[in-house]
Amino acid sequence: MKNVVEILDNKVSKSLQNKIEKYLLHNNFAWYYQDQSLDKSTPKKYKNKTKNSFDDFQFSHTFVNEGKINSPHTNIIIDLLKELKMETTKILRCKANLKFKTKTAKKHNVFHVDLPYKHRVMMYYVNDSDGDTYFKIGKTNKKISPKKGRVLLFNGNIMHAANHPRKTKKRLIINFDMV
Repeated sequence: MKNVVEILDNKVSKSLQNKIEKYLLHNNFAWYYQDQSLDKSTPKKYKNKTKNSFDDFQFSHTFVNEGKINSPHTNIIIDLLKELKMETTKILRCKANLKFKTKTAKKHNVFHVDLPYKHRVMMYYVNDSDGDTYFKIGKTNKKISPKKGRVLLFNGNIMHAANHPRKTKKRLIINFDMV
């Protein structure tokens, strides 16, 4: 998995897709406000702000941080990993990100890498949305649209950027950083 983004569709059952979406959007699920999606302490070499980028608030929920369970809700991510036959994967960090509709003309959030060391990323799209994910691969940018149940796998050193939706109300993903 060098500089390739692998797209996996139809690997997660419809029943689990619906269960995850309902679970994360339930009014008893804890979401935490972040002023911006990218941590202010992220070193410059791990982010790339351009004239087309912006950063805005989001809500997040961290299931696993620095390899340690951080949430009583890990059952939902374990169900996902089991269905993908990845239940033995070592997770460094796993969090859900919830972004809302924006009217900005900018194309995407700030390009970044999640962690400053070797890892793989798995991104799971919880809902259909027009908040594309952008990838900086070499000198080109590639974008992939969220589709409920879609899984992306890529090398953690690939710079990527989320986008807030412009037509749909929300963009909800689960992001796994793993070895």
